[in-house]
Amino acid sequence: TIESPAPNGGGDISILVGDKAKCMNVPRNFWNDDFCTLSDSQSACSMVVSPPETNILLDEGNIISFFNVTNTTGENIRYVYAIKGLVVEDSPCALARSRWERIAATNCTNPANGMLSESTIQTFIDLLSNGGSNPYIRDITVGDRSCDIEAIDPSQIEVQVNGDCFKHVHPAHLSVYDVTYWTIAHPGNRDAERNGNPHPIKKWAENTTDEHPGWYLIFPSTHPTDESLNHGMSRWDANNNKFDYVGRFGDTVEFTDLPNDLKSSDVATYFGVPLETSSQGLLVCGSFDEVSNDPTLGSVFDVNSPERDTTFGSNFRNQKETVWSSIVINEEDQLCQRMAWALAQVLVVVTAGIAEDDLTEPFLGYYDIMVRNCFGNYRDILREISYNPLMAEHLSFVDSKSHAYVRSSTGEITFADENFAREIMQLFTTGLVMLKQDGTPQRDAQGNNIPVYSNEDIQSFARAWTGFRRHGSRGNIEGDSATCTSCNRQDPMFIDEDRRDRFPKSDLQGGYIGDRYPLCEDLPPKMFLRKGAKYRFLGSSPLPELMEDNAQFETDLTIKRMILQQGSSLYVKLHNGGNYLNTVILNENYACYTNSDECKVDTVRVVKVGDYYYEYVRPACVEHAFFSDAKKITKDSTFNTPNTCANPRLPYAMEACCDEGATGTNINAVRNYVYDGERMTFNDAQIRCGNIENKTLCDFRQVQSPEFKTGYHWTTANCAIKVKITEEGEVAIVYDISNRRGAQEAHVSEESLNYFKVYWDDDTYPQTANNCSNAPECVGLSGGGCQCSTMVVNSAVFQTMPNTAEEILSELVIGAMDPEAFDIGIYTIYQSTENFTAYAINDAIDTSTIFKVTDAMSRSFFLKNVKSVVQIGSNNSFRNAPHFMSMIEDSWPYGIGETTLRDAEYETEAVLDHYFYHPNVAPFLCTRFIQRFGQSNPSPRYVEACATAFRNGFYITQSQGYGAGEYGDLSATIASIVMDREARTPVLDTDPSAGSIREPILKVTSLMRALGYTQNERVPTVRFNDMSTKIGQMAHSFETVFSFFLPEQIPNSGPLTAASLTSPESIKLEMPLIIGMLNGFFSLVKYGLSDCRIGFGVYPGSGSCAEDGSYERSLGSLTFGPSTISVRVSASKDDAEESSSGSVDLTSSDLELVTDGSRGSQTVGMRFNNMVIPKGATIIGAYIEFEVDEVKSENTSLSFYGQSDDNPSAFSSQSKNITNRPLTDASVPWNDVPIWGATNQHHNTPDLSPIVQELVDRSGWISGNSMVIIVNGTGKRTVESWDGESGAAPLLSVTFTSDTKSTPIGRNSLEIIDNLSTLLTSGRLSEFNKELIKEEFESKQGDTQGALRLATQLILSTSEFQTTNSVVNPTGVARQDGNDQTLKGDGYKALVYLYFDGGCDSYNMLAPHTCPDRINAEGQTINAYANYLAIRGQVALTNQTSLEVDASNSLQSCTSYGLHPNLPFLQRLYNESSILFVANAGLLVAPVDKTNYRELTPTQLFAHNAMNRDTKRVDLYNVYGGTGVVGRINDMLTKRGYVTGAYSISGNDVTLAGQPGKSPAASILSSSGVAPFNEDPSITDMNSKVIAVNGEMSADSSFYGETWSDALALSISQHTTLYNALQSPDANTHVVFPTTSLGNQLEVVAKLIKIRNERGTERDLFYVRTGGFDTHSYVIPALAARFDEVNAALEAFVDELKFQGVWLNTTIVQFSEFARTLNPNGNDGTDHAWGGQHFIAGGSVLGGKILGTYPEDFSESTMIGLSRGRMIPTTPWDAILNGVAEWCGVTDQGDLGTVLPMKGNFPSESIYNMSEIYA
Repeated sequence: TIESPAPNGGGDISILVGDKAKCMNVPRNFWNDDFCTLSDSQSACSMVVSPPETNILLDEGNIISFFNVTNTTGENIRYVYAIKGLVVEDSPCALARSRWERIAATNCTNPANGMLSESTIQTFIDLLSNGGSNPYIRDITVGDRSCDIEAIDPSQIEVQVNGDCFKHVHPAHLSVYDVTYWTIAHPGNRDAERNGNPHPIKKWAENTTDEHPGWYLIFPSTHPTDESLNHGMSRWDANNNKFDYVGRFGDTVEFTDLPNDLKSSDVATYFGVPLETSSQGLLVCGSFDEVSNDPTLGSVFDVNSPERDTTFGSNFRNQKETVWSSIVINEEDQLCQRMAWALAQVLVVVTAGIAEDDLTEPFLGYYDIMVRNCFGNYRDILREISYNPLMAEHLSFVDSKSHAYVRSSTGEITFADENFAREIMQLFTTGLVMLKQDGTPQRDAQGNNIPVYSNEDIQSFARAWTGFRRHGSRGNIEGDSATCTSCNRQDPMFIDEDRRDRFPKSDLQGGYIGDRYPLCEDLPPKMFLRKGAKYRFLGSSPLPELMEDNAQFETDLTIKRMILQQGSSLYVKLHNGGNYLNTVILNENYACYTNSDECKVDTVRVVKVGDYYYEYVRPACVEHAFFSDAKKITKDSTFNTPNTCANPRLPYAMEACCDEGATGTNINAVRNYVYDGERMTFNDAQIRCGNIENKTLCDFRQVQSPEFKTGYHWTTANCAIKVKITEEGEVAIVYDISNRRGAQEAHVSEESLNYFKVYWDDDTYPQTANNCSNAPECVGLSGGGCQCSTMVVNSAVFQTMPNTAEEILSELVIGAMDPEAFDIGIYTIYQSTENFTAYAINDAIDTSTIFKVTDAMSRSFFLKNVKSVVQIGSNNSFRNAPHFMSMIEDSWPYGIGETTLRDAEYETEAVLDHYFYHPNVAPFLCTRFIQRFGQSNPSPRYVEACATAFRNGFYITQSQGYGAGEYGDLSATIASIVMDREARTPVLDTDPSAGSIREPILKVTSLMRALGYTQNERVPTVRFNDMSTKIGQMAHSFETVFSFFLPEQIPNSGPLTAASLTSPESIKLEMPLIIGMLNGFFSLVKYGLSDCRIGFGVYPGSGSCAEDGSYERSLGSLTFGPSTISVRVSASKDDAEESSSGSVDLTSSDLELVTDGSRGSQTVGMRFNNMVIPKGATIIGAYIEFEVDEVKSENTSLSFYGQSDDNPSAFSSQSKNITNRPLTDASVPWNDVPIWGATNQHHNTPDLSPIVQELVDRSGWISGNSMVIIVNGTGKRTVESWDGESGAAPLLSVTFTSDTKSTPIGRNSLEIIDNLSTLLTSGRLSEFNKELIKEEFESKQGDTQGALRLATQLILSTSEFQTTNSVVNPTGVARQDGNDQTLKGDGYKALVYLYFDGGCDSYNMLAPHTCPDRINAEGQTINAYANYLAIRGQVALTNQTSLEVDASNSLQSCTSYGLHPNLPFLQRLYNESSILFVANAGLLVAPVDKTNYRELTPTQLFAHNAMNRDTKRVDLYNVYGGTGVVGRINDMLTKRGYVTGAYSISGNDVTLAGQPGKSPAASILSSSGVAPFNEDPSITDMNSKVIAVNGEMSADSSFYGETWSDALALSISQHTTLYNALQSPDANTHVVFPTTSLGNQLEVVAKLIKIRNERGTERDLFYVRTGGFDTHSYVIPALAARFDEVNAALEAFVDELKFQGVWLNTTIVQFSEFARTLNPNGNDGTDHAWGGQHFIAGGSVLGGKILGTYPEDFSESTMIGLSRGRMIPTTPWDAILNGVAEWCGVTDQGDLGTVLPMKGNFPSESIYNMSEIYA
């Protein structure tokens, strides 16, 4: 556990079992830091958190080693090759990146001179001269430099550069790939095997020769023996994205950057990468997610392990659901579980977004974050989910890298992945629009919602989520640790500081992340001895964990360490009498120990205290991006190592001391340091050198010191800090280094693209349009923008004392240390008020003054009275921006920089704080939580009460307080929700707008808890199956990051729609889910939890589906409270007849009730033995079942009594043995007994409960006693006796309960139904429904159990159960299906709306192919294809790969475009003129450009949910609220007399929603078709009874109840029609469809089209959807998979429609919410954008052309170009849909205005009519 970690970290177990078990020591993290313990065992082990920078040279030997090492074990064999044989076909001017190989020649044999222009040659020479250190190849990017190659074979270009010859080669030549995938999937594999030839891919590694040594593979562009086998480059282009890229031949790559499949433990061992370490004195740590095994609990769950599974046949995927279900149904902490479930629906992880989604433990660990913190603080949850590997994998920021890191590593231009940065705000903290504290939106002067953030804010925050990586695998966690050393999905991630973006990040409130933090240069001298200094225990390791020292520091015996002397106050504090604490924070200032090293140093890194070490953790502080007096620092040799600049006031470099007056080119420096790795300020470096005779600080050439002991060293050379400014006003830092000899760090060079936002005074800045403000030291840049010199000006903000705390908080942004951290007397209190305190030096209000102030959220800040401004010339200035991460990067192997994990963690905490303390968080979360707790539309007062509790951290009600008093406290928050009057008052029960539709899974769990679900003893867990499909909801089964419901969801029709009230759960009111829920409920009630009749459970392995109360096929069952015991007369002496004279007959062959000829009127007795009924049990029902022996019809009336004894004896022949027995007070008459018309019939008595109740209430009753029932009366009925037929003797059945916690206790039908109502509906079942259900209950004629099951099923179908807080008032009128329509007779047409969900990267669906140069409006020559390649980079769809389609008949800038290679069927349709594309189309309300798009587009641009909704609605001004564009087409078609059908095959979607009553409601089907409903009903007409209890309601009934009942009735009606039609053989398709999601959906559409005549429709409207297009990472393989599915499904669909003869009558129109950035992110993915490409297909479509305007310039210099290639659409959705609606039959312009209410905002020529789209 976290409190008791495994002894020795499990090292003893690792030793015991060898390599079968890894070290299980949990990485140290924010969870366990306080609980880690020191182990003194030699076997103690620890996993290496971040393996040291083990660099692997990709040379011949190491490439071969990947195969050799993995082949040794025989598991996960990897085939890794450098690639040769690729043919270069593109000009280096046209490529985004071109590659050049250094060839073995002094002079080029094919010199470029004469073939190329001088300017082009010079471009190549300049770029190749600085192309990197790879000895074999160089990659360059031409960009906007001069390059004008024409009509030259690109493979023949060679350029002479400084004595070397470089030849232009294919961009992937000598790239190294892991091609293992191709060893399986290569189409030639089978042919080779069949013909006895070597495997075409494996042979290079397995059959090495001198000619083919095994490290490369030759791509057979020209086959050596068979020309027919030549591979075109399209083969390479189509498949290379399936291979994992390793690097370039000759590159050095870090082990941690290898593809996951290569990071196996065997490969790590081979290359000397330590994955774990062991020694004495290690810290061992535990985790929340692990406990020691308890064998007594048995084996219930399995573990997904690479070695073996603990059991066989486990369904791993369902285990996590089983754990959740078992806990929420059986545990008592229900409020915590509900809160955890609510949290999990806000902080969603989508299972499908995890590669190993069948794991159990990581998902349970993630969910436990919610459970553990259910009443904790939301800030803790935010931290945990942000570091959680599942969240990072799902939202694609795991392994995200900064732009600078990627560019320096690969040369590629990428930007940070934006996915998590967007969702953590939109969904987890702030929401999309600014809110008041009551949850209502804030609006601007024009009445528009004010957005919380812009896309520029997303880009800024995305940079804060770079560097996150998973820990290495370890022991005792689930997952494949053998083949993936970095697939630890259990433990919190760590931040790789080298991959972290280091630049300033603007925030959401006009400032920066880092505001109000102190400047690092302002920390008091010797901060390591000051109040607030923090130390972190390291155990026996001298290496810091939050900073980095060379690994040799641990073992080298010459290392000088910072050793504290025992007399030191710091020593005493840290040593703590030998009781070393994991964390120590100084609570006072300490003086340095006299004459010790403490007095000599500026700062410390690691200090030795006794036998152990502590790391000093500098307080969180920031640096300014621009600073004065910068000095050059460099590493041990300035000839070949990076030069950079540093702030001389920070201890960021080492000393380097030269001879005074030394000059020349070989100035050597010596060292003068206290401990190895010591840093100091520039001033202290000068002092250190001055302490050596005749030495001084200098601009050295070489440091005389072992290389591993050196780092960055101060020099005397100066730096100037310049700024690059874009045309949009963003800036990048440029260091201008005097006397720079070596390379300059690229991220601060003139080539830098690391732009960030600054706040310009007066919003003016140098730009091309103002000639760079005519500033004297500004120059224009060739690509636009300016580069200028800077000057930093610091000044006091307040010259006099401010009046209020608010004034201070609004003006001061630079933090300060607590004045008490300075020496006594430095600061004194100048003034103290109720709201703030001022501290001054020498009683002066100046730049040194510090204010202590507390904000509205009770946070205290120390703020410095200073502002820092960066001045450019005399006209422009901006605020100096802070940043946490140092600009001094690490650079292996030369030394260690100042980029630290410590500062990355500080920055992350600052970012999380910024989100957390945003004013939107409280009302945003409160609204979400209240909705999860049963109120879909909470009042503003309710939300504000909750928000106040969240902010204050405390809630008081009825003198009881809840919460810890801290902002974000969830116990206060949940108390305010569940105890608010709006949640509790019965007054709201009569408010029709109050309440909600219940969540589907909560309906199931509440039923099981209410009716006492009991597990089968053989199955100790609750095992549901496929609940997402059946009811639309299940734990760990989220479909999207938006959870199961949209908070803003409004139903498509009904009173909620009319009132514009939200109902998130109504999105699940679709026919398949309603039918699935009722099927599951009915099955659970009748058969227990099983698979019977599409039940909720799994097949238990045996048993039949019989509704007999035995539940023999179930995993468990509802107890209903009552149990039933049935006992038959079992002996001759247990039934008897006594004549009127008193004689007793014990052996009669029948029983005469009661007249028997000469015996007269008899008394009959029946004894029932072993009645196992507990004393005091509540009797629910009892009856005797008789079997008819003789047909009798005379009038008969009987009376029943019990024998009033505890345990009656058997009957005897003694006279009057029956009548002499004492009788019970209770009796039951049976008047007018029915005619018994046939033998062997069974008849039940009336309810005998009163008699049995009296007997079991007796003081002497014992369970198992006997009961005697005595009968007398008049008339005659003859029944079987034991002596006549023992198996048909009288049978007594008693239903009882002794469990009052979940029992519908009742002594009659109405009482039972009342109690069921209490348990299932909180007593809200209407009187009307009670009577209906009572009637059905009583129809079961004494079968109490059967009646209970029937009543329960009917109640479960009512709106009172399905909704909360709802009171319904039925009118008694049944719901109507609607009127039949007459066909208009205008032929048949079908419209299929195909939605690519997630935002399709349509710039890789349709890309430029062949494009002539064009002259743009500015007179520049541009080429669309070249521009496309330049911005798309490594994710471009090249014209070698794409499928060319002719565009010469389209008004586009290119003569042809290329379709994705996985869309050959679309190419076929294009060539058949059956498909057209619309370029750069998107959601618009009017024509816009970059100057006005924000103001004129009233939606949350770039947000999935908003753009998804509004794309489908096409009604941004909400003219027809709640409707979708296809739904409005349906309305207008219905208006014109067409008989229409609307069908969603992908859930309840707004696309098909029309105005209420205007057209038939859409039917919702699943992609698997229509499942049967209620196959084996409890009564024959049960479906009609279900509809009856959901009849019409009065207007004052619950809106939610009405919504449910209407949806239910419609679903049953639609189901009946569709099920019967689809079951017909006529519905079967001719074509076999692919069994994919889209294939299944389109097959259902094809079937519905085929049975159109049976359905009687002439216009059909279909909605289908395919997802997976949210490609934030690895867009190339992701799109390939998605388009494979689309291509195959569309091909089958079109072929089927052609076979049916209706292809000419069908249109497919495709949409997606937005396109994606043309520029990729650091995960080779793309992020949210806007305009993109879409298509219309159909047999009547005028295809083979491209409408719209495909952009030819994707830069921000155009009026439609936004950041990173986000294109503003130039064609609105309205243009596409107008012509489609006309084709469907909506031809009236007024009707078209209803369908497209925004189309009038566009010029008529931009709206396509039918003739432009259709032939």
